[in-house]
Amino acid sequence: MHIYIIKRKIINNIIIFILLGFCFLFSCRKKEFQVEENGLKLNYQDTIHFKIQNIINGRSENLFCKIWNIVHMDSILEMSDNKKKFTVFIPSNHGLEQGGWTLESITKKSKTELIEFIQAHILSINIQPDCLQKKEGNLIVETNFIYPNILYSSKGLPYNYSIGLKIMDNQLFINGKEQGNLKLIKTKNGSLYEIIDPLVPPSKSAWELLQSDPEYSLYTQLMIATDSMYTAIFEKANGYKPQDGHSNAQTFQRNSLEKYHFVFKNNKDNDLYVDDLTTWFIPTNKAFHDLGFNSLDDLLNFNKKRGEPEREWQEPISGYAGFYGIRGEFATDTLLDYHHNWGLRFADLPYKQGHMKILVFSNDLPSKSLKTFPIAHYEKLILNGVHKADLYYLFPFISSNNSIKLPNEVHNAILTKQDVLTLNGIIQGVDRILVPDSLNIF
Repeated sequence: MHIYIIKRKIINNIIIFILLGFCFLFSCRKKEFQVEENGLKLNYQDTIHFKIQNIINGRSENLFCKIWNIVHMDSILEMSDNKKKFTVFIPSNHGLEQGGWTLESITKKSKTELIEFIQAHILSINIQPDCLQKKEGNLIVETNFIYPNILYSSKGLPYNYSIGLKIMDNQLFINGKEQGNLKLIKTKNGSLYEIIDPLVPPSKSAWELLQSDPEYSLYTQLMIATDSMYTAIFEKANGYKPQDGHSNAQTFQRNSLEKYHFVFKNNKDNDLYVDDLTTWFIPTNKAFHDLGFNSLDDLLNFNKKRGEPEREWQEPISGYAGFYGIRGEFATDTLLDYHHNWGLRFADLPYKQGHMKILVFSNDLPSKSLKTFPIAHYEKLILNGVHKADLYYLFPFISSNNSIKLPNEVHNAILTKQDVLTLNGIIQGVDRILVPDSLNIF
């Protein structure tokens, strides 16, 4: 009997121990026993059972999430449709406040402004880290923000704000700027990425930003001066400006700002649009100074010594009266072609860009894939206008960390002003004129 009681106690103790173990195991699933993830605080670790809107709606202390709830972004995006997937970038409160987005400022903004702000942080696709880590350069994607008063291309397409995404050494980069350690929250209908600073769509043209920066003053003055001189040569020969003549004469109207995509254009309905989003490597004043050009006069004298464009008689054709056209260009046009035109003057064929988005960020430059990156294309006829070959003009520079050079150069041009976003593309400021070392320009 005594032995039975002892055995009974042992069995009871074992049962109690097992029950306590189960209680402890299940209690650890409660919120208070979980280790919090970095970034947004979640009720549970397993967020794959939640949707984006569930997590955002529960994070009212975050200013971005607060704006989201104010404008009812769930309804605008129709997130109730389970087939739709999204990527959302959530800026930190510190970054938002530094950018002027405080509780006080939010109350003063219109609903449209708040919606547009949120849309700049949303993609209508689900971007997973794997696709960014496997890609050498930036992945260019369109956000949901559409410019209200500017179109894309002469076809009148909507103009969405585009961003470049890259993951490197577990750091997330957006538009060439580091946005902190990769912090991802996966959900049933997409992904949430926590970032440091808000995403701000550019609001000025490339030309506006170049003109406002004194470090580019020699470049901008030269562009204006050579266009004006070209027009003056035509006017002196004909007694009128190219734009005032018939259609053949108008082909000699020189507008470098449009040619190099620095400004907006107008379509037939007089709507503003941008044609090709591109990247420029614009020389700073230092780059000109190092080559011996200390003033605009130095550059214009260089053109004069090398020979300026000349008038050339154009015979009457198809009912159009004869007139003097212009033959040749300025020496500085050749000197700067790699800086704003990818060196296409030196191409063997009349390549066209054709509404391409050629956005190269500073952190793209180390990428080996740039060697095969197409800048422009050309359709070459092979047989009777039927068979065609697509030829591509590729990225013309040898690039490395924060620098570029021509294949036959020794010295690199360093990017001293990086990743300036504009409505027309990206301005990269360089400290050296891109000419071969062996070329004696004087």
